Amino acid sequence: MKNLEKEMEKFAELVIGKLRTLYPNLEFRYQDVRKNNGLILHGIILKDDKQIAPNIYLDDAFSEYKNGRSLDMIVSHISEIYEQSRKIEMVIDFTDYEKVKKLIRFKLVNTERNAEYLTSIPHDDFLDLSKVYYLRLDDSKDGMATTVITNELLTIWKKEKEKIALQAAENVRKEISFISMEEVLREAVDIEMMGFEYCPLYVLTNKSRVYGAALMGCEDMLKYISDTMKKESFIILPSSIHEVLILFDSDTDGYGLQGMVKEINDTQVAMDEILSYNIYKYEKGKGISIIES
Repeated sequence: MKNLEKEMEKFAELVIGKLRTLYPNLEFRYQDVRKNNGLILHGIILKDDKQIAPNIYLDDAFSEYKNGRSLDMIVSHISEIYEQSRKIEMVIDFTDYEKVKKLIRFKLVNTERNAEYLTSIPHDDFLDLSKVYYLRLDDSKDGMATTVITNELLTIWKKEKEKIALQAAENVRKEISFISMEEVLREAVDIEMMGFEYCPLYVLTNKSRVYGAALMGCEDMLKYISDTMKKESFIILPSSIHEVLILFDSDTDGYGLQGMVKEINDTQVAMDEILSYNIYKYEKGKGISIIES
């Protein structure tokens, strides 16, 4: 592990050396970045006089480098990512709350697995999870660009966390996606699923299907599902940080599903995308709660 870290540091030095010739006026810093559930990634920050500096991760690039991709090609790609972030900065003034409030969202993360990280950022507890607030900036071929809302940003905006939480919930609600598992599978295979047996599972996420599990943190959305489906209660299974599964089968109490959730988390879900090992139940008039194992 130590040798791998040293190799990564040397690789970062090579990348930064190349980038300095392209951007002589920038400051560069290599650092470890704590991600969801304690995952550590390695990145470089390219800093100018702006409030927000892009953090470009090197882990995938390092693997490509070891597999023979040239350093020049890697640096060219990193430069493209940086230039894209500069375009976003030219369009968005992050210091002006009124201009960015429509970009505010929240995601759900596991509280216990992110205990240390949560001490440094604004968040709210929700059952065994926490709501973390962020700005959704842009979608590109390299994924969705986001930045976590820090205490420093709250100070710049002169806003309390409660104001941010209300705005985030309002924006998240507008992006609800609630579809049957049958529809999801049909989309995946792009054919009519003749003979497909009825499945009582539904997928609750957002339109981008990134951090869509946040919808379970909006109780009015759960009530909406209850009213729409004419169900007084339902089970919520934590698929990942991006989606949850809704089970309407009245013959299932949720207890027997605990092992299934554990097995899927342990074998099918990336470590940094695990939401929870618990199962939840929504009851109309009572709200959402954890089903104790």
